[in-house]
Amino acid sequence: MEQIFVHITSNDKTMYCINNHQIGFVESPNDYLSIEIDEDFILSCYPLSNSLDEISIPFSAKLNISANKLLCDHSNIAIIDYGARNFIVSTSSLTLPNTAQNTAPFYTTLDDTIITINKHMLNISNGKLNLSYPLNNDLFDVKATKNYDFIQILGKLANEQSYLLLLNKNLQVAFEYTADKIEFDGTKIVTLKNLQDIARHGIVSVYQQKNGAFIKDNQYSVFTQNEPISPACPQAIPQAFMEALNIENYSLARTYLHPSLSTSLKNEHLRAYFGDFIEVRQCLEQTPYNLTLVYNGNPRFTKTYHFDIRENRITNIDYA
Repeated sequence: MEQIFVHITSNDKTMYCINNHQIGFVESPNDYLSIEIDEDFILSCYPLSNSLDEISIPFSAKLNISANKLLCDHSNIAIIDYGARNFIVSTSSLTLPNTAQNTAPFYTTLDDTIITINKHMLNISNGKLNLSYPLNNDLFDVKATKNYDFIQILGKLANEQSYLLLLNKNLQVAFEYTADKIEFDGTKIVTLKNLQDIARHGIVSVYQQKNGAFIKDNQYSVFTQNEPISPACPQAIPQAFMEALNIENYSLARTYLHPSLSTSLKNEHLRAYFGDFIEVRQCLEQTPYNLTLVYNGNPRFTKTYHFDIRENRITNIDYA
């Protein structure tokens, strides 16, 4: 069996062992631990930090090599096939609620309905119906109000995002969502999620009420800074272009193309050329003007593209 190259990373500070032998740790998503291996192995992940609300616990998973492919079915491990026998293994934290935290209970009465929240469990009763509903472990600053025909639970998360839970008159969940901003006027809900991309896009989603539930009716992009932020350097132009294309902001995407290229391509040609990618990543070699797109699969697979730049515009795109 030929050797493969495995590059291990995580969003959190994590120490790693392979077959019970420590191989090192990463501190950020930009850090990698790289190894060469030619047989199945056990990867053990040991978190090096915790939050007030959650405890990150160690876990292990078996990774299998089959036909020069790396496979794993653990829900906290994502594998991306970069080609040429290179694989990114991205791990996410396995967490449990921090039950040792002294969470102050919440209590209120709305008309004939009693609402309590204790240790992130919502309990609600109106004398006829009783409901227990688990809430996000990071939730704080909780408020419960009657909003039109709904009971509204509002809160904040540690990352400053807003949380909204709406219960109908039968105490059934009509809507639950987390976003950077949420507005509810009784008939529709409008949410905003910041993408944190180069241009500073935000995605606005509109949900209309129908038969006691809320159905997404519209979605569009906006600029959270009122206008797009320009790439800081020519090397960032391909990334900004792909981010705009990924949310179908074709008007912005075309501003990164040289007129000679833009006029020869229709919008449907642009999207079809790259297909349904789910993520934009820098190449492992961090080659200027090359970008790697990640596609769904098991493992996930990639395609790498090279962008020619002239006069701060893209003049040609081809496989790297």
